[in-house]
Amino acid sequence: MTKVIAAVLAAALVAGTAIAQEGIKRTPLQKLDVPDTGYETVMGLAEVAPSASSGRHSHPGI
Repeated sequence: MTKVIAAVLAAALVAGTAIAQEGIKRTPLQKLDVPDTGYETVMGLAEVAPSASSGRHSHPGI
């Protein structure tokens, strides 16, 4: 039973992620490595349709 519940939760997570991405177009413009840190800086363009929703998310930063 536990395996079934885990499988259902995993499927819901994947489906929820796919739904949240509709109406959002991401275009990477530039990627740069930050020296001596192991971090990468990504500059991009995000186009969001008027009816789209990005869902719950965060931007943790450094």
